[in-house]
Amino acid sequence: MKGIVLFGLLLLTGCAAHPSIVPAGEGTYIASRSGQVFTSITDLKAKALTQADEFCAAKHMTFAVLHSSNSEPPYILGNYPRVEIQFKCVPTNGVSQ
Repeated sequence: MKGIVLFGLLLLTGCAAHPSIVPAGEGTYIASRSGQVFTSITDLKAKALTQADEFCAAKHMTFAVLHSSNSEPPYILGNYPRVEIQFKCVPTNGVSQ
């Protein structure tokens, strides 16, 4: 019985979407979010943008989006909703390009 419960927990953990921000070089970062079949792309993008904002705010800066991409439907056979936002942190007194 314990084995079945442990397997179920591992299965659920493997399906969970873990937010992450990773350095992409030259002062840029990538925020990514992913979900399950019925997860809204709009919701994922909002969460990734919020994550980027919080990341830069912790550095007393704001963020500027450099590039954004997301998966395209249909969301079947391993093609789950996912969003990537490439951004950089810029001084809050002005957003540079």
